[in-house]
Amino acid sequence: MSSSVALATSLMLAACGGGDSSGGGVVTPTPTPAPTATNNAPVFNSATTGTVAENTTATFYTATGTDADGNTITYSIGGGTDSPLFRIDASGHLAFRAAPDFEAPGDANRDNVYQVTLVASDGVATTSLALQVTVTNATAGAYHARQLAATFTQPNNLVVKPGDATRVFVTEKTGAVRLLTLATGAAVPTPFLDLSAEVTTSLEAGLLGFAADPDYVANGYVYVALVTPANNLEVRRYRALPGTREIGNPASADVILSVPTPDNNFTGGWLGFGTDGNLYVTTGNGPEPGTDKTNLAGKVLRIDVRSDAYPADPLRDYAIPAGNPFATTGGRPEIWATGFRHPRRAAFDTFTNNLYVDDLGAPVSAFYEPEINMIRPQDAGSDFSPWRERLGSSGPLGAGLFYPIFRLGYGLTSPSPANELTLVAGPVYRGPIEPLQGMLVYGSRALKLLAARNAALFDQNVVDPNVYPQISLRTELSPAEWAFAFGEDANRNLYILQPDGKIFVVEPG
Repeated sequence: MSSSVALATSLMLAACGGGDSSGGGVVTPTPTPAPTATNNAPVFNSATTGTVAENTTATFYTATGTDADGNTITYSIGGGTDSPLFRIDASGHLAFRAAPDFEAPGDANRDNVYQVTLVASDGVATTSLALQVTVTNATAGAYHARQLAATFTQPNNLVVKPGDATRVFVTEKTGAVRLLTLATGAAVPTPFLDLSAEVTTSLEAGLLGFAADPDYVANGYVYVALVTPANNLEVRRYRALPGTREIGNPASADVILSVPTPDNNFTGGWLGFGTDGNLYVTTGNGPEPGTDKTNLAGKVLRIDVRSDAYPADPLRDYAIPAGNPFATTGGRPEIWATGFRHPRRAAFDTFTNNLYVDDLGAPVSAFYEPEINMIRPQDAGSDFSPWRERLGSSGPLGAGLFYPIFRLGYGLTSPSPANELTLVAGPVYRGPIEPLQGMLVYGSRALKLLAARNAALFDQNVVDPNVYPQISLRTELSPAEWAFAFGEDANRNLYILQPDGKIFVVEPG
């Protein structure tokens, strides 16, 4: 047999044998893999909404779910507009990182409804749940007014002394600026400033406004608004004596601004710094509201006292903030808002930057209509004079015209002194007493009124006064009966200043 034939025969035999060591010649099929198990994502069964009272970081919601495969579920935060404000553990216990404040909402649109997305995982698959958390107001808590001092003469401003939480500045209408020690209620014997020889106190005139510079600790500057014997409302800057912040230097007077006050029933004269660092000033314009944009009377002004854009003018020692509505055209550049008659007191809400300004509407028949106006940052340049329309049926106003947010009709005749008829605007309370938080506090001497309304409800040009119900504070704050002015200390405690010289502090309990 040839070698080629032998090789072919050998290959055929090997093929027939299939390589089976058993020699049976049967081919074994490859086993089919077992089917892969299907994993089911977990399913939430907890609610899509939650509610929690303010002022807590405790767990208020527990995420729960089921897993069809019996796998352990863990929970996490997966997003949502307000997700950075929350924390959650693997077991689903959800809480705020910092206690929420109903009066100062921290959610994106500040409506106390927070959005957060929760995630449930079984280690393989995940499911999301969009949770809406509503923070509610805690209203419990008693409070009272305690008489702190009784030795002042017509106290009309109580202002924080920057850098010193133990004392406040108190001004007297007759011309003195004093320091009040809060722990004892005692006034420092020597006035910080005594300007009594430089003011007229007829009618509504006197030392009317006071503000400490935001950088007082460094520069020692304070600002006063007073009416001079020549019947000019002057805004002046004074400086503390060198080496101290406890007493001012009367020789350091610098007239910042001067506005004539031909009728001392209508002076304005409030001062206050905004969070923008600018100084706000109110001016009077009786008997008509100040709508003339070429005149500084009857206005809220905003000036920058950190620099001087008018070095040649000794009565204009300031610059014009770039955002003022008439900074370049259309009116006096100092004007922030127009249409006021006697804007005596005002207060910023530092949370919203809204400015609340009281005013005295004109007498119509036998009625006066004292009012409080709200100037939002976006209302700059607007006219707040439509108080005549506010007395009767009122329709929608045009752009840039605003009604007061509320007013009171006293039914008192015109011979009554103007300062007894005004509403006295106080602050929006942000202190430690929960039931008062977020309330605009105000008063009146004519009615011995102490009251508040919820500032969160306020909106412009709402004609119906019942939309903002009045809450009387007379019972809780007795023996305080009325208000010449209000003030706050560094801890946002509220003070009531009475024309008889008494000062009350509002405290919990």
